[in-house]
Amino acid sequence: MAPLSAKGKFKLAIEDSFDPYAYVIAGAFAGYGQTKDDPKSWGEESWGPYIKRYAASFADQTSENIMTEAVVPWMLKEDPRYFRLGTGGFFKRTGYAVSRIWVTQTDAGHRTFNFSEIMGAGASAGISNFYYPREDRTISANLSRWGVMVGEDTFFNLLKEYWPDIRLKMFKRSHPSDPPF
Repeated sequence: MAPLSAKGKFKLAIEDSFDPYAYVIAGAFAGYGQTKDDPKSWGEESWGPYIKRYAASFADQTSENIMTEAVVPWMLKEDPRYFRLGTGGFFKRTGYAVSRIWVTQTDAGHRTFNFSEIMGAGASAGISNFYYPREDRTISANLSRWGVMVGEDTFFNLLKEYWPDIRLKMFKRSHPSDPPF
């Protein structure tokens, strides 16, 4: 497959950031933060704190997408796309999907350590210090956000690997453009 241009990498990051599911995911993370009253200084007894958490969750996702799919891949000439294995047993495909967090392709098609994912998620966690309250600007909080970002991307690799099979079994359709019924 042809490598993505810098423009293509940024387009991918923006599309992923503003995909309809991104809003739902930000809402889920905000809801979780609301139930845990995290960050505490934002409170928990009205819509105001939820909106702050939603905005922070959405900003986390967007900055992480831009760093892992555009900025770092452009700088290091890595391909940010996930390429499905699509065949083999459950353990083989699951192992492959999880390994793509650590291994990626260069723009030239060679395998390499996935600096884009690891460094990009770390940079995004650092960027979040601009909008989280002082109590959440600790090394521990940053490492936690970094881990959540990498974990979320691992989950989405698994979804990308298996969703075409699930969609085919559930809806009897093999391509996203096929009508649902």
